[in-house]
Amino acid sequence: MAGNDADLAGKVLQGTCGWSDSSIVKCGRFYPASVKTTADRLLHYSRFFPCVECDTSNYAIPSPITVEKWLKCVPTGFRFHFKAFGLFTRKSISMLALPHVVRDELPENVVKGQVSITWEELSVLQKQKLWDRFNSALQPAHQKNKLGVVIFQFHLGFHPTNENKEHVIECRKFLETNYPMAVEFRSRIWFTTENLHTTLDWLKKHNIGLVVADELQNELYVEKNKSAEGQGKGSGRGGVVPIIMALGSCDFAYVRVHRRVGKHRVLSEEEIKSWGERIRLPELQNSLQGPIYFMWGTDHEDQPIINSKNLTKEIGSMAYDWKSKISNTGMLRFCSRVPTTSDEQKKESSVSRNSALNQKDLLDTVAIGKGDEVRVSETISFATMESRESESKRPISPLEESKLCSSGMATKRTSSRAGLISPKKKYPASPISKNQKKCTTPNNQRIISDFFKK
Repeated sequence: MAGNDADLAGKVLQGTCGWSDSSIVKCGRFYPASVKTTADRLLHYSRFFPCVECDTSNYAIPSPITVEKWLKCVPTGFRFHFKAFGLFTRKSISMLALPHVVRDELPENVVKGQVSITWEELSVLQKQKLWDRFNSALQPAHQKNKLGVVIFQFHLGFHPTNENKEHVIECRKFLETNYPMAVEFRSRIWFTTENLHTTLDWLKKHNIGLVVADELQNELYVEKNKSAEGQGKGSGRGGVVPIIMALGSCDFAYVRVHRRVGKHRVLSEEEIKSWGERIRLPELQNSLQGPIYFMWGTDHEDQPIINSKNLTKEIGSMAYDWKSKISNTGMLRFCSRVPTTSDEQKKESSVSRNSALNQKDLLDTVAIGKGDEVRVSETISFATMESRESESKRPISPLEESKLCSSGMATKRTSSRAGLISPKKKYPASPISKNQKKCTTPNNQRIISDFFKK
């Protein structure tokens, strides 16, 4: 276990699967209007959560420089969980996502003739270079005790064959020994009655954690008019993945809640209670030697935040008191709510673009198509990412800005029936009078970005 994880045994450390989802940024109910850059969002985020999952490392390996910048945004004790690079989990990836150290070695006809590449197409030496680059990228986080868990997500067709098991063991072998590792299996065959205990014993033997995931309905949907049993044997699609509160490695537990269907992803009172009961299971608590990382992937506006608050109410003292831990670090005072003028934004964007060009040899810019959306890797320089996010952020009305400036955060939402927080209804912004005063900044407040200049 890294650092003082033994002191966190059984404690629930909640976080979200990413910190810059477009819908949570646009809704304006978690990030203040003044928080515009990736760095500032991460600083703001780390005031409320002790860990976060980095999804973009699945699409492109970040540079150590980028990871270093992330580390400077968060206080001591914060943890980054990284998704493993897609090729390591036998997914094909965009040719553009390959680091130059490997891409430049490929034949020219392959680079120009192929859009994507698979793990099997690389030589042993090229594979080793990818592992070296990935391990080096995460090294700064490990050195500063801010590395959580490295997550390997395997696709539906990755069944428990001898070949696939050997590949998982190979991943554990090439991933730096001190980096905690966990696997998420999306094929149900790993969890059948005859395979479950074998799977758990095998993972424990190799010190690999098992990701406890809820049903991935959007990705693993089974048509109602088809037999789940009939599909399960050949494709691994026999119903949803069972929620099994079991461990491979006992150093930690890792839970990912997805709920990917629809826009209403706030868990009901019954669902929250069910997760509380699972967390409190004696079998889990008695065997656990480290923390429970509970990651919310219910991505739509601020619904992951709502779910987190409701779970905290349910589990009480089991929830890690992160705010109390960082209250004495002086971290909180840097999050002032200061609007940024348009001139400052333009100047920042100009400097950002020049900085990105100067770092071309160090940071790969990767845009990877996925369905109808384009995933832009956070391995781009902070500058480029900040510019893009500032341009995509929705305008905020003067009335909203005034309210946010006076309160510091959006108004809390509660349900009198269950005591749980629920989504706030949207109302059109009220017209603002000409005489209404604009939000002003007290002299003793500072822009969050000033913190990074020290």
